[in-house]
Amino acid sequence: MNLPYFEMQSKPAGVAHLSLCRPERMNTFDPASFPAFRDAVQALTAQGQTRALVIASTGKHFSAGMSLDVFGAGLAGLDTPAPARGWASRPTCDS
Repeated sequence: MNLPYFEMQSKPAGVAHLSLCRPERMNTFDPASFPAFRDAVQALTAQGQTRALVIASTGKHFSAGMSLDVFGAGLAGLDTPAPARGWASRPTCDS
């Protein structure tokens, strides 16, 4: 199965191989890659044959993480204020 961000192969004995395949972008992730990854894993789950998933990559880098384009385009949500959170008291070892 080839997806825009990944190449996936199922092998005998329940082992699947998923390769990140954007070496020209240092295998970075963008907002569309997260649902694609989820969908790929859900497809394996639905088949019911996979017991292990090996994640590899193509190119020089495994992954440089989140694409910096996401931050420049304002897609990372950094300009959205975080919700207010209250501090819950937690028991300590002495209590």
